[in-house]
Amino acid sequence: MSRRTFAGFSRRVVKAAGENWDDVKSFNSALRRLEKRRATKVKKEGPLAESKIAWKIAVLQQALLYRIIELGGGCATMWNMGNVLCSVLAARALLETIALTADFEAKLQKHYKANDFEALDNLVTSLTFATRDPDALSETPELAAKNVLTYIDRLSAKFPLLRKHYDNLSEWCHPNSYGHFFTFGSLDTDTGTVSFSKRKLHTKGMLDHILAVYLMIGLIVDLMNRLDILIQDIAKAHFAAS
Repeated sequence: MSRRTFAGFSRRVVKAAGENWDDVKSFNSALRRLEKRRATKVKKEGPLAESKIAWKIAVLQQALLYRIIELGGGCATMWNMGNVLCSVLAARALLETIALTADFEAKLQKHYKANDFEALDNLVTSLTFATRDPDALSETPELAAKNVLTYIDRLSAKFPLLRKHYDNLSEWCHPNSYGHFFTFGSLDTDTGTVSFSKRKLHTKGMLDHILAVYLMIGLIVDLMNRLDILIQDIAKAHFAAS
């Protein structure tokens, strides 16, 4: 298991932005709990040797887990360093990954309850190898990656404000007026002087949008616990049916 620990958001920058440190501290703890779940190998042994589908799910679980941890840790680290733009970029990618992971777990539960092993296999294969590469899709069109907004909107059905936060983060991620001038520049209309600072948006307003995503790491802890149980159940059911 990996032993590197992410510090998460620092108390100093959170309090400086006027946020509740106790809340953010709990989100940091959730990220560290996820980090302890990371494996360096997924072996075909025990139940995973009895069901290739279960093994494939366990592999994808770890791949998504690694991505969530790296994005969550990067989001916090960049904010601590005053790099607001990279923190926002990581937060948006984190939300996209959380939304996909939640959709994945929900569909696994559905197919498992229906005892539909073909659907389980197709689901995990399509997500593991999803791509937008036209050359690859010419041979395997079934691996076409879905528009990420599909997953965002599905998760937003449970958390109505989520899409608003996603859209706000996206606006600052693009190389448009919000993503460059309004991120770094401030115009003095009296003198015509434009002042630039990388810390212009190192404020509560922007941190609110980022933390709206970061707090969902706690949901991923519960989701990963459910996936652990589900992988075992699928392995047993698949082995019994084969």
